[in-house]
Amino acid sequence: ENYWRTLEFRLVFEELRPEQSDRILDVGSPKLLSLFLAEKIGAEVYSTDIESYFVDDYTGFQLMRKIPEDRYHPLTADGRHLNFADNYFSKSYPISVLEHIPGSGDTECIKEIARTLRHGGCAILTVPFAPVSRNEYKSAASFYWSGNSEKSKNEKQVFFQRRYSEKDIHSRLIEPSGMKLKRL
Repeated sequence: ENYWRTLEFRLVFEELRPEQSDRILDVGSPKLLSLFLAEKIGAEVYSTDIESYFVDDYTGFQLMRKIPEDRYHPLTADGRHLNFADNYFSKSYPISVLEHIPGSGDTECIKEIARTLRHGGCAILTVPFAPVSRNEYKSAASFYWSGNSEKSKNEKQVFFQRRYSEKDIHSRLIEPSGMKLKRL
């Protein structure tokens, strides 16, 4: 299950081109890549999620792997309201995250990523693509963060994710962020 993520991680890693001197922000992504970047690359990594489910486990992995505390920071944060200074990070990535933020939250989050990114920094993001954009709803019991989602019109399901058309990638993410697109 989800073995396709190995390709997604590899593509993000290759585009990110992480270096030991980097301060990297992981906004809500699956956590193994952030741990790898701190341990094997030696970058300073802030690994965040809107829920705190992972903090204890990854703090334990950090201790077990002997990753210095000044190199790996697992913490709870809402990507729409990041508590970091402007221009704080050299690189950032949300892997399969933005599409799950309801309403205009995806736009708010990418603006925050841009705000916290240094001039000349790099943000790599992944979202599901569709020729025509659409929102998908699911039963709240089928995913853990459903308490943060908006309800559908029939109230039986909640927002799960958005599939982006190329037009929406530009209008919802690239243009509002003020960042420049290098590769789609």
